[in-house]
Amino acid sequence: MKRLIQVSLFMILVCGMGALAKPLSLCDFQSMETHFRDMRLSFNYRYFNDASTEGIDVRSGRIAVAYNELSDTLSEGFTLAGNIEISLSDFTPVSGLGQGAGTLRHYLSEEQPLFGFGGLEASFTTSLPQPHIELRAGVGYGRFSDVTPLAKALRIEHKLLKLEAIPDTLPDAVIMALAEQISRRAEFTNLKELMGAIQTLIEQASGTSIDPLSLVMVGVDLKTLNELLLNMEGLIEEASGTTLNAQALLVIQDEMLRTGDEKNCGWAVQGGIGYELSDPYGGTRDLLLTASADAAFAPDPDSQILLHASFSGPLAAIQENTLGLTSSYVYALTDQLAFHADYALECMTKDEGSMNVSHSASFELALGFGGANVALQLALTKEPDVPGWSSDFTISMAMDLL
Repeated sequence: MKRLIQVSLFMILVCGMGALAKPLSLCDFQSMETHFRDMRLSFNYRYFNDASTEGIDVRSGRIAVAYNELSDTLSEGFTLAGNIEISLSDFTPVSGLGQGAGTLRHYLSEEQPLFGFGGLEASFTTSLPQPHIELRAGVGYGRFSDVTPLAKALRIEHKLLKLEAIPDTLPDAVIMALAEQISRRAEFTNLKELMGAIQTLIEQASGTSIDPLSLVMVGVDLKTLNELLLNMEGLIEEASGTTLNAQALLVIQDEMLRTGDEKNCGWAVQGGIGYELSDPYGGTRDLLLTASADAAFAPDPDSQILLHASFSGPLAAIQENTLGLTSSYVYALTDQLAFHADYALECMTKDEGSMNVSHSASFELALGFGGANVALQLALTKEPDVPGWSSDFTISMAMDLL
């Protein structure tokens, strides 16, 4: 009964993850190819030795690494996710929690996102003798899509409204058409050179409206690029009933050049069988029943949420299973201010009913502005058999005064 309840809760979580991804407006954009990659490192360490006391007073720290990558085409795709957090004392690891997953998908049809998969799941916690490693294979359903072009189109609209270059919001059909134009940027090889020439022309024009067709004056063969900018300008001007000035065009061009703002949407659920390469309790390696889910969605053009859930248990041992969850949230408040949050859960149940549960959560607010860099970090961890949460709060600042 306990096993049935756990499986039911897991399937509700899986279905909920898929449901969350579907209604988001950014997910209306569908791309032919998707590739997203993000990696972050967080580290702090404090050494303090008060000469008036015996021994070293403080020598502890923390290191955390989070990595996410996903790729999808009409025929194949893969997902990689990893999260490691380690507490240090005298630069020596004293406790930690880590999870990693890799899945390779092969789609059986370009029309339907049904796929066969093979993959690897791994986790470790310092409270157990050794890592838990599984090989997995089976079938699944779902696909991911790069929605960066639509996010850029919405940011362009927001910036033009702020500049009062357009009197009102653009129709959804126009926003989608702009996104389609932006998605063509992969065709271009000389975008930076073009933008440099555009900036020079804008400065020379001294605030007057610039026709993108005048870019041929720079002597660069960029016919396709000129067509792209002309199409985007035409779409906006027709929808808003205004003529874009040089400053508005520069906003569009800056957004086209912007990197590191990739956004993805989609979900995938999968199930099958697996085999333990390493048992965390040092027991026998079992044949497993497995299920997992991945989700990526963007609530708005400046945020990204990634989720991964995994469940597995031996066929011969009904009460023994492993449940894992990792999640990450990134929100860019401004170009200089970003908020990051990560959470990991590892729950292992033994056949006799004992449970080993570990939690890890971290939050970071990073500000980089001119000569100042400020970071606020909060890390929370909970080890098995420990009633409370361990906490680590750090504030750091560096500034150039002269």
